[in-house]
Amino acid sequence: MKRAFFLTLAIYLLFGGLWYLIPWPKVQEPKTTKISLSSLRLLPPPCQCNPCTCAKHSLKAKEPPPPVQPFQPPPPSSKQLAQEQPKKEVLKRAKAKVRSQKPTKKATAKRKRREQKRKRARSQLKKRVKRSISRSIPKAIAPPSNPKTAEAKPLQKAHLPPPPSRHSSPKPSPPSPPTPPKPAPSYSKHFRATYASAIRAAIMRHRFYPRLARRSRKEGEVLVAFTLTPTGHLQDLRILRSSGHKLLDRAALQAIQRASKEFPRPQEPVSITVPIEYRLH
Repeated sequence: MKRAFFLTLAIYLLFGGLWYLIPWPKVQEPKTTKISLSSLRLLPPPCQCNPCTCAKHSLKAKEPPPPVQPFQPPPPSSKQLAQEQPKKEVLKRAKAKVRSQKPTKKATAKRKRREQKRKRARSQLKKRVKRSISRSIPKAIAPPSNPKTAEAKPLQKAHLPPPPSRHSSPKPSPPSPPTPPKPAPSYSKHFRATYASAIRAAIMRHRFYPRLARRSRKEGEVLVAFTLTPTGHLQDLRILRSSGHKLLDRAALQAIQRASKEFPRPQEPVSITVPIEYRLH
């Protein structure tokens, strides 16, 4: 313990001697100036009168400032004048240039192709609407299968019985069976036949093609069935035949729900089936 004490003491003494021997820079103290009271002078209070009218102040009258000349902008250049022209005149000139130029062969060919495509699309749409309406509306009277054969067949002569003799007594004819009354057409069939076109037109107005289905080139036909109530609500809305794509089936159901506000209201609940096609032209 004694050795350790003496060793630490020696180390501390060494460090203290080194610290004392190193010439450290001295810190300069700020200089202080002494002011005597005899050097101080009291200044008179400031004059509160106007400096121009006061007799103590011998100031010359201030000269009026020179008149300020108004700013005159430089004359506009030709480019600025062209930019300031009204837009209508520029548009008129551009249209006149376009009209003066003759249409090229490529432009005329492109226009013809566009017109042909539009005509084809309209004809295809009309055919599809006709097919869908013919499927939805039941056929009341079936036309003859072969009208030519029916017209070509000649009328056969009826074999009349021999005339009765004078002596023979006439035989009484058997009574004809009563004809059964014709069944009255049901209200649901009459409603479908009269309002099928209106229902179909309302659905076509609210039909939309989903973007994902259009990008992935999905097509198909959805057969939807529902019952229309007298209040205008839909009941038992279901898909009888799917298109094979969930996006198209969902879009068909949404189109019928939106178009139900425009459907005619029946007196009794009527079941209706409607096909909805999704085709890319």
